[in-house]
Amino acid sequence: MSRAIFYFLQKLQERLVPLWREIKGVDFLIRVENSSKGGQAAHNISNIFHLSVLLIFTSFLCSCGPNYIFDEEKPITDSNWTYTDSLTFQFEVTDTSKVYNLNLEIDHSMAYRHQNLYVQIATLFPSKKRDVQVISLELANKYGAWLGDCGSENCTLLIPLQQQIYFQETGGYEFVLKQFMRESPVGGINKFTLKIEETDLQK
Repeated sequence: MSRAIFYFLQKLQERLVPLWREIKGVDFLIRVENSSKGGQAAHNISNIFHLSVLLIFTSFLCSCGPNYIFDEEKPITDSNWTYTDSLTFQFEVTDTSKVYNLNLEIDHSMAYRHQNLYVQIATLFPSKKRDVQVISLELANKYGAWLGDCGSENCTLLIPLQQQIYFQETGGYEFVLKQFMRESPVGGINKFTLKIEETDLQK
């Protein structure tokens, strides 16, 4: 399910729940019971039934969202990311047969001055092996339009780091994120969230 559809269904459910409670309220039931018009009562009961079906349906769809085994947020102090302000995520892997998606969510200001953000990612394995790479996180397209979901001031973008991978070792992993731009601090970066999604696949 795409992020946009999942977000829409969540919002729809949030609107339907209060409405459902209102319709189920004592006041409403009394009015239905005391109504002298049988047709109106039947119409009200029909509305309750259809709303119940819709609410159950949206709840089912929302429950089909990503299965994150790890979901941790790291804020950036004063939204100014310095060279010395590294972000460390620690997680455990217990099953090497599972296939996962690694996603990094970034929250940044619309006042951020660049199209991309260079970061250094270091992964420390349970065997103490260390892997380091530098990647560019693309935050806007070539025309300068932000790629994330933006409000009045900030944007949130989910970036796939690695898709359909498996871990070769069980145990504790450490994921360290550092900014790798030509300036320090880099302003307009609010927070990062590492999301590790367990898929239905196996290696």
